[in-house]
Amino acid sequence: MDEDDADAALQAALDQPAFATRSAAALSSTLDAVEGLRRVCRVMTRLRQRAAALVGHTSTS
Repeated sequence: MDEDDADAALQAALDQPAFATRSAAALSSTLDAVEGLRRVCRVMTRLRQRAAALVGHTSTS
């Protein structure tokens, strides 16, 4: 699988309600907007890593 396949898997994961739920939880768990966005970025990174693992793509950059 190539980078486009991993990106497609990431997009599919981002479309899931779980992403919205996790992002809302990350944002609402702090009053600091910057920290909330950092937490959302961590959620996105974990989703990307999982999506990449599902398609056999090992790079997380």
